[in-house]
Amino acid sequence: SACGSRGVDLLVDLEKYVLAVGLLKLFLGAFAWQLSAEVHDYWVFPVQPGVPLGIYTARYQTKMGLYVLRAVFVGFCDTCFCTFGGLLAWLIEQRGRKLVPEAGAWHDLRCLWVAAFMVGFAWQFENDLACALHSVTTGHGFVFPNNPNFSPAEVLWNLLVYGLLQSLIFRLSSRNLCRAAWAEGLIDVQVGLAGFGFYLAGFVTLQAKQHFFRSANAGAWTSLLAIAFILPVLALRMALPKRSSQRELSVSEPTNLLAP
Repeated sequence: SACGSRGVDLLVDLEKYVLAVGLLKLFLGAFAWQLSAEVHDYWVFPVQPGVPLGIYTARYQTKMGLYVLRAVFVGFCDTCFCTFGGLLAWLIEQRGRKLVPEAGAWHDLRCLWVAAFMVGFAWQFENDLACALHSVTTGHGFVFPNNPNFSPAEVLWNLLVYGLLQSLIFRLSSRNLCRAAWAEGLIDVQVGLAGFGFYLAGFVTLQAKQHFFRSANAGAWTSLLAIAFILPVLALRMALPKRSSQRELSVSEPTNLLAP
């Protein structure tokens, strides 16, 4: 029946966009990004344990080489965990039929690795760019890198930068650079808004030694924004007339994003 078919389609979409993208790839990638950023910050500034970690980068203004190295390090860690999330999503999709990905699935995962690294590497630059643009528009000059203050205007700048720039970076990486079979616009937007969610996670204050909880908090906010975007989209899709009976669950949808 039509209702039964729509129900199946909804379950497929929930597994794809919520479980695979939001809860596995984006959460794991953001968790690793935050944890690796804290490891790097402790390595560079071992005598400054009281300074906020993660997205607070103002103290790198005199260490720009290490600032770039940090982006490479956290991007790599983010990407590895994100791609592991992609592998878990593939295993769930297989329902026990296969335990080792075939050539096509490995190709999808390699595309995910590349696209996730691009947004994971770019994340701190986007955050500092958004905060610097806010600083300029409020008469305080272009300060880069910097620490966020989470004023309403700064939050809006970050929403614009991540919603547009991070989505674009992921789209160009997955669709144009890798020509990934799973690339699609909805996932591009999920990745962009997930990056904004990671920024918002910095507003939550946790004790300096609570590395695991701070990383889980970053992952939770990252997933939350991606899922909050996709659920109304799926509801609208259910409400609109069905265009096609063909629905296909991809092997490896991307995450971040990364970014994550």
